Amino acid sequence: MKAYLDGRQEAVGQIAATGSTDPQEIGRAMQAFRNEVEGMARQSDHIKQVLDKTDLADRQLISISAVGPRTMQAPPPAAPAPSMPGLSGDGETASASSDV
Repeated sequence: MKAYLDGRQEAVGQIAATGSTDPQEIGRAMQAFRNEVEGMARQSDHIKQVLDKTDLADRQLISISAVGPRTMQAPPPAAPAPSMPGLSGDGETASASSDV
C-alpha cells in the first residue's frame, strides 16, 4: 500500500514538473495508476478502503475542471528600469544651478 501511495505522489510530482495544473489531467493519471494496482483492493478491507478514498479524490478532481486545461505561465519579461531624472548618459548630473 505504501508503494502505491508513494507512486501516486511521484506521478503527481511528474505532472507538476510539467507545469500542468489541470485537475482532469491529474485525476485521469491517478485513475490509470490505480488501475495498475486493482489486485490490491482484493487483498484486505483496509487496502480497499484506502483505494476507495483515493478513487473518490480522483473523481472529485476530474469533476472540478469546468474550464479546461491550465498550465503555469512564465512571468512576463521585466520592464526596463526607469531612467533617473537629472542624470545624463555619461554619468554626470545635469543641474539647473549655475556656478556663481
